[in-house]
Amino acid sequence: MIAAARWIKRKREQYKKLIIAIPVAPKDAVEALKKESDMVITGSTASSIATFKSLAQFYQEFKSVDDKKVIEICKKHKLVFQ
Repeated sequence: MIAAARWIKRKREQYKKLIIAIPVAPKDAVEALKKESDMVITGSTASSIATFKSLAQFYQEFKSVDDKKVIEICKKHKLVFQ
């Protein structure tokens, strides 16, 4: 995520602001992302990386999606996929 934010920042003339929105993240990761963006929006924050085991721990139901399904969805919505 930080690498993507830095890449976008280099394209600054094309964008007014860089806003990162993530459903959940460790508090220290949010702080690192704030340094790379104009704003970070998160639904839930884990107190530390040590308490952040997986994304699934923050959801009542969190099913895995395999690569085949992701490719199918991308093709259906005409998203660039290589």
